Amino acid sequence: PAEEKQPSLRVTARRTVRWTQPRQLKNLKLYCAERLKCWENLMGEVMTNNDSMEPFDFKPLEQDKQDEIVERIEAQLAGSDPESVRRAVLGLGWLESGEDFVEPLLKLAGSNMAELAQISLEGLARIGSARAEEPLARLVLDQFRNPKPGHMEVRAEAIRCLGKVGGKNSILFLKELIANPAPANEMDKEAAVEAMVSLADKGVDGVADILKELTGKVASGPLEESLQAALRELNVRQWDKKGYITIEAEIEDEDEGRPGQEK
Repeated sequence: PAEEKQPSLRVTARRTVRWTQPRQLKNLKLYCAERLKCWENLMGEVMTNNDSMEPFDFKPLEQDKQDEIVERIEAQLAGSDPESVRRAVLGLGWLESGEDFVEPLLKLAGSNMAELAQISLEGLARIGSARAEEPLARLVLDQFRNPKPGHMEVRAEAIRCLGKVGGKNSILFLKELIANPAPANEMDKEAAVEAMVSLADKGVDGVADILKELTGKVASGPLEESLQAALRELNVRQWDKKGYITIEAEIEDEDEGRPGQEK
């Protein structure tokens, strides 16, 4: 007997079905299972070689140590020297919260010294405080109105930083930067795409939809490629979270509608 013809897959807008374990992607499922096994083996080795270590038992620094680090960071930020500020930013990793340093870092981010401004923005990104969202957006706009010499990279870094501190308001702000021909240049727009991906990582909804919308509007070139790469990155991260791929597809019979063919 003749082999039964398998339906083809075509993406359409009329009807969708969820296709969770396609035959063609079994290797990916096996790959995800292997990754999980490797992680379990690694954790087993760590625990075997460190009998005294409880799983995920990381003790915070004692309060007097925390206070000492806070004082040191305050002194380093007051110096307004790039190397001192860099050490202060590295010291933030020892604190449970860096909220007290948001305002000093924002002030330094507006410095005329490009290196100092960039280090300060790195510190704000590490803290990730929502309090920095509006001031950073204003800083970007001020840079467009009154650009400082040698600060193009600083402006792009401030845009990326919005992805670490922002929320829904930042999505709309970044969308406008990408969609409009001016005042943002190509570097600013690509930084805005990176910030969008960071916002998606934080769980801000709607990023993928906006990236898809923008992909259809921008001209062909590096920016379009960045948008497409960002969408692929978001898809891959979703696969990692789920452990398998979900594809929205339409299953249709190629012979559907042919004369004399049963439907």
